[in-house]
Amino acid sequence: MKSSIFVVIMQAFLFLVSFPVQSMGQETADAKVLFERKCIACHSAARATSLKKTNEEWTKTVMRMKNRTQSIKADEARVIIDYLTKTYGE
Repeated sequence: MKSSIFVVIMQAFLFLVSFPVQSMGQETADAKVLFERKCIACHSAARATSLKKTNEEWTKTVMRMKNRTQSIKADEARVIIDYLTKTYGE
């Protein structure tokens, strides 16, 4: 009886511990899709992905594009900046 309770507790613990990791993976995937949808509309992905920039530099770049095209909302810009910094940051 004790071992089956232990197994159930461990399974619940492992499920709860893995949940945030799965969520983070989905957030990154969503950010990549947003980046591709918004940024590749005007230029190739290689233009951005070949660069390594700091968060400040990515912020300037994305905000310049946001202000130029008006197709990127403020909350979308933050997601794109975070994605680019995490994936292509210095």
